Amino acid sequence: MNCCRPVPYLVEFRTLKFLVSGRPEKYKISSFAQKDVKKLVRVSEDAYDVSVLNAKGIAVEDFLFPDGTFPEIRSIEKWTHIVFQYFIENPGRVLAVHDRSGLGRAPLLVMIALTEAGMKAVDAFDLIRRKRKGCLNVHQFEGLMKYKPKCRLKKLYTDLEVTHSTSVFPTVLGPINP
Repeated sequence: MNCCRPVPYLVEFRTLKFLVSGRPEKYKISSFAQKDVKKLVRVSEDAYDVSVLNAKGIAVEDFLFPDGTFPEIRSIEKWTHIVFQYFIENPGRVLAVHDRSGLGRAPLLVMIALTEAGMKAVDAFDLIRRKRKGCLNVHQFEGLMKYKPKCRLKKLYTDLEVTHSTSVFPTVLGPINP
């Protein structure tokens, strides 16, 4: 067991499922496959061989914005488009998101997606902070609290809930064992 490595954790809200992680290492890659991840969004400049992920049927998409910042509106629009497309094409599956340590950009993007799906920003922050202490810096937190969601993902979960009869209650599952 690696007590010092951050463990990927699953966040669920309505029909959205995200696996938030630091840089994927061998022990994390198996957890991606176990959770039925079909796409990993890389939110860091880390360079690594994606062929191991691709061999497990996991596509990798780069989505960069500066570390320690809150993304610009254009980036948020692109992010919500990625989320929307993924869950339309892969209902019930998990979308993985990683940055270098799992503390900043990755959980921030998931919080933004949760607010776009109808959760209050403070609740999204609290939900993820219960799983990953210390995530977000002051600038990112302030950006999240000031952010006015456009509800870009509400239609997604409404359509999918009618189709798949899924729960509308938020759930967070514990860490994944490596």
